[in-house]
Amino acid sequence: TILIATGIHRPNEGEELIELLGEEVARDYRVVNHRARVPEEQVLVGHTSKSTPVWIDREYVRAELRVLTGLVEPHLMAGFSGGRKAICPGIAGLETVKIMHGPKVLEHPNAREGVLDGNPFHEEVLEMAHMVGVDFVLNVSLSEDRRITGVFAGDLEKAHLEAVQFVRRQVEAPLPEPADVVLTTSAGYPLDLTFYQAVKGYTAAIPAVKEGGTVVLAARCEEGLGGPEFSELIRTTTPDELMREIWREDFFVVDQWQAEELCRGLRKAEAFFFSEGVAPEDVCSWVRPFSSLEEALDEALGKHGPSSKLAVIPEGPYVLPVVRR
Repeated sequence: TILIATGIHRPNEGEELIELLGEEVARDYRVVNHRARVPEEQVLVGHTSKSTPVWIDREYVRAELRVLTGLVEPHLMAGFSGGRKAICPGIAGLETVKIMHGPKVLEHPNAREGVLDGNPFHEEVLEMAHMVGVDFVLNVSLSEDRRITGVFAGDLEKAHLEAVQFVRRQVEAPLPEPADVVLTTSAGYPLDLTFYQAVKGYTAAIPAVKEGGTVVLAARCEEGLGGPEFSELIRTTTPDELMREIWREDFFVVDQWQAEELCRGLRKAEAFFFSEGVAPEDVCSWVRPFSSLEEALDEALGKHGPSSKLAVIPEGPYVLPVVRR
């Protein structure tokens, strides 16, 4: 059985499965999409040391041999993707995901790109992976043109850490000081399909920009803002309103965590946004939309003056800016 670790996102179907698995595998093997929002398909395997309930897909729990696959790259809350992340949010139930993607975890300063040590998301999800059991892990790293540059297999922690160390050497970009303006992207398909995904390009640029600076984000977003819950949330609230609501125990909206990540970045730097797939009038008030990239960049540089410093990050979320004074 091949269990697609969708997290809480929509299932992969039709041509997407062929793109993901290849025609022969998609045709000849049993393929199941994880459905986090269907309670009867999850099993409670216990609680973490922080009392988080661990709900995991029944298909995985009853398997005799459990192999995780994944891509290792910088991740906006887990530090790096891959490894344990296939368990949560990959095949975890909604009740587990919404805690791990809640403000008690995400507001921690170490829950960010490139950080594993002291990262509460990484540490607790790794604990979950050990609880449910992982027999083997196969992770890869990719180049700019999406070709495999490294294969890391074996023990869950050891293989993933080797992958992280390899990827870190490839993606870290030193800067002498933060810039006034950062021009970035969401690095093309698939992270530029929606504004929801494109947020990752914005948050990855935050370490490179000074306090009060401007991040100019370009993303195609041919599928619009994102899921209905996320779209409604950012259109009907302000960042301040969301952060007041999000701490209430009775408040929960699917995909609120991506809006919260955007809020975290906006505390440091404003966001200018250009997209060919989302009309300026359809963009939420959290970011400032522009009808052309040139217009956005001219406005940003003009705002910060003739001596303003510009940093350009073409690969957005796949780069870790490191300021070394």
